Amino acid sequence: MTISSPFVAAAVFSHVNSVPKSSLSGVSPVRLAESVFPEVFFDELGLSEVPVGDICLRPGLIDGNGKGGVS
Repeated sequence: MTISSPFVAAAVFSHVNSVPKSSLSGVSPVRLAESVFPEVFFDELGLSEVPVGDICLRPGLIDGNGKGGVS
């Protein structure tokens, strides 16, 4: 399994970093970063916060066979 494009890499980053962390007082790393970096940073990289109910942390995210598949 490989990350085949920048779009897939951005999707993986967005999903992984949208999970709220207890070490961040229940805030996701993406939400914390959005409070520090300008919006254009995320727009240019194709990054965004994924709603908790839509987060996919399984291989199906990048192979297109699961919920939220990106290929």
